Amino acid sequence: MLMLGLWVAFALPVRGQEGPPPGPATAAPRGLAPGSAQPPEVEAQPAPVPQPSQTRMLAPAAGDRAGSAIEIEDLSAPDPFAVGTLSAGEGGLGANAWAGTEREGLAATLARLPMVERSPVMRDLTRRMLLSQSRGPAGGAEDSSAWFEARLQALNATGLWNDTLALAARAPSQTPGIARAVIDAKLMLGQEAEACAALSGLATPPEGAAWAKLRIYCQIVGGDLAGADLALDVLRETGETDETFFATATALTQGIKPKNEPNFASALHVVMWARAGYATSPSWGHNAQLAAIVFARKEGAAPAARFEAFGVAARLGQISANDWLTAALREPFKADQKDDPEEAAQKLSVAAGDAVHLQAIRARTLPAAKASAIVALLNRGQARNEFPFTAKTLAADAQALAPLPETAWAAPALARILIYNKNVDRAEQWLKALSAGSPSDQPVINQIQLYGWLRDPTPARAQRVQGALDWLADTAAKPGPNRALANRRLTHEGPVLAALEVTLPPAASWARDADSPGIALDTDHGAIQQAMEMAAGRGASGEVILNAAILLQGQGAAAARSQVTATVIRALRAVNLKHEAKALALEALLGAADRPGG
Repeated sequence: MLMLGLWVAFALPVRGQEGPPPGPATAAPRGLAPGSAQPPEVEAQPAPVPQPSQTRMLAPAAGDRAGSAIEIEDLSAPDPFAVGTLSAGEGGLGANAWAGTEREGLAATLARLPMVERSPVMRDLTRRMLLSQSRGPAGGAEDSSAWFEARLQALNATGLWNDTLALAARAPSQTPGIARAVIDAKLMLGQEAEACAALSGLATPPEGAAWAKLRIYCQIVGGDLAGADLALDVLRETGETDETFFATATALTQGIKPKNEPNFASALHVVMWARAGYATSPSWGHNAQLAAIVFARKEGAAPAARFEAFGVAARLGQISANDWLTAALREPFKADQKDDPEEAAQKLSVAAGDAVHLQAIRARTLPAAKASAIVALLNRGQARNEFPFTAKTLAADAQALAPLPETAWAAPALARILIYNKNVDRAEQWLKALSAGSPSDQPVINQIQLYGWLRDPTPARAQRVQGALDWLADTAAKPGPNRALANRRLTHEGPVLAALEVTLPPAASWARDADSPGIALDTDHGAIQQAMEMAAGRGASGEVILNAAILLQGQGAAAARSQVTATVIRALRAVNLKHEAKALALEALLGAADRPGG
């Protein structure tokens, strides 16, 4: 069965930013010129960062110019835990990713990383941050292993279990924290025998309730149910009150089903619940999604559970959109479900609902009907704040649809899908189906010109982009049918474009300081932003990425306030992550919900 064949994807490390689906070849991304009317220069990929030096960066003193830094000789001993799986040439951040960053309190900050990251750009940056071969933050040698353990825990929390094992293998020595991270990763990967063997192989058995629970579970895995029951009684007598653990363990030893919803506080809770064979609900939180993946690996898991877990893994970036598409097109649906996918989806899981929409697209023969089905699925994904994933899934269908008068109404949605997938030439073909004299078509033409230039800034597109910016500014300033739309767009896009050093027309200069609505800010938003900006001034790309991920809260740039996105973009550019900054900007612009016709 196809699902069994595709399931091996879960044994692979989480992907970074996905490449485009099969289709037109793509060139290396090019940079954005400071002047909007000037042909942009090609942006070179970052040069390999030198190997760790004996210098570290200090934040500029008061009065120093912004972005300056002072290099001083670092006489501290080499950090034995400054290891990683990504060198600078392999996408790592380089030796000085934590230049001038103090280790104190940083592990707690790292624990705030969003467990679900909807932005492929931030997902890739976070993974690179955790796996880079970089000197650790400044601090005592006794804290070095603690920082390494925190990296492993963050990888596990985001579902990067194979990366956890690969990084842990580079550790110069073992600690209980490293051992536990490895065991948790093996458990989540379904390697229970190996996890329990690792536990029994520890030279000094660690103490504490967390380790006692793990030993009890390994007794269950090994078939010693009576011994596990006895150990459960002993653990209760110590005052331990973990209701989910006790209820699930009792279910495994005595077959008594838990009465309450579980609290998936750790990998062990997830694995035990999956072993017991109980269903999960997405409303239980992120770890419930991970539990769905673990559960689907179990022998005898229902095909529907497997497919739903496959969809979860795809949305978490653990498998490619192409693999997900292949699986979705093989799911069995009735003809009436494909005739009315929106009605059918109301009774289906998220993954199955998306799959029936995809099959409805392929079942349509009339171009207008196919366009309508594509827009319906894009809107469905965008309602979940999943534009990047949905656009990847729809790439081939958008590419195949010809620009026609009867499908011109769908141009805003189709062009955004095509541009996101780096198929700007195909997006520009929709200009032939649009009329520059039509008030309803003018905003669409403007979007294709502006976003197409941002994605692939050829000289020809650069010659047109000044006119696109002028149209946006003039339309926002003068009475007319598109004035409100132009003002909303400038409010959302102006700060982002300015952060990319695009020169806005004088009539739109106000938009640099505008701020669109977005996700609620954390109470300590100001402190996080200040820390990110100071790190950018020191060139500490690791700390920049960490604070940027916390600022965006895993929701991506499209859902964030425009000034928050702009601040993150400026910080990324300051640490020479310009390609990633532009990619994040495109997520913000293409993924925003306020689009005519889409």
